[in-house]
Parts: sequence; structure tokens; C-alpha cells
Amino acid sequence: MPKSMTLVAVVGLLLLAAPAAQAQAPATLSATGLAQEPVTPEDNKSETSIREALEAARAKALPRAITDAKRRAQELATAGSVTLGTLVGITDGGQASAFGPYVYGSFGPNKYCGNVANYKTVTRNGRRQRVRVKGTHRVCRYPRQVYASATVTFTIS
Repeated sequence: MPKSMTLVAVVGLLLLAAPAAQAQAPATLSATGLAQEPVTPEDNKSETSIREALEAARAKALPRAITDAKRRAQELATAGSVTLGTLVGITDGGQASAFGPYVYGSFGPNKYCGNVANYKTVTRNGRRQRVRVKGTHRVCRYPRQVYASATVTFTIS
């Protein structure tokens, strides 16, 4: 019995102390910035060149998204008649391809070149149809734009 009474007393004290322990969170303002960057590989038939161009575009897009978020935060602060304080957080919104986030290319993740079947168009009974023919050919498919988003959070006063 004494153990259960002690437990009840400790839980009661913790519940009473919890509201006092919580400090008033400072007022904050968050804004999201967006950026896009073109992907321009030196050789658009080379897997390595495409990967390097995508990485370079991603490296350029994220800082631009953060700059855009800071600009939007300043606009919001001005419109709301508040002053921006210190930067307390930056969140990367993810980098999406032209088709959205988490989309793999035709040939799998981080694979932009591969072989595809050959087709030709024939007319049968007055209708045009695509028909597979013998062989394959190499193609490279990659996003022409890289998109980035970032959210910044400032204290306000």
C-alpha cells in the first residue's frame, strides 16, 4: 500500500508542476519559399552527365528557395505590422521532380537512360495502331526542371 500511495503522490505533483514548467512560446512567423532550376546536362545521352546536372540544379534551387522564403517572411511581417526577430528554424520541403515527389524515372531510381522497345504505327481497318517490332533503342529521360521548397520560421515582436 505505501508504494501505491507514493506513486499517486508523485504523479499528482508532476501533474501540478507541468503547467508551471511550460514557458510561454515566443510568437513566430513562418513562410515558405519556392524555386525552380533548369537541368542542363552537357551530354543529354550520358547517364553521368544527367546525374551531375541534376545535382547541380538541386544545389542551386535550395538556397534560392530559402531566399524566397525569407523575402516572403519579410513581406508578411510588413503586412502584419510586426518586426522579424531571429531565425529559429528552416525546414526543407523536399525536392520534387517535374512530375512530383517520390516519382521514379522510366528506368528506376536515379537511372535516366535505358533501352526501350521499338514500335511503329500501322493502319488496320482504317484505325491507326502502335505495333511493337523487333529490337530496342536507347533513350534518356530526365526532368527538365528541378523544384525545391523551404520553410523559414522567425520570432516576431
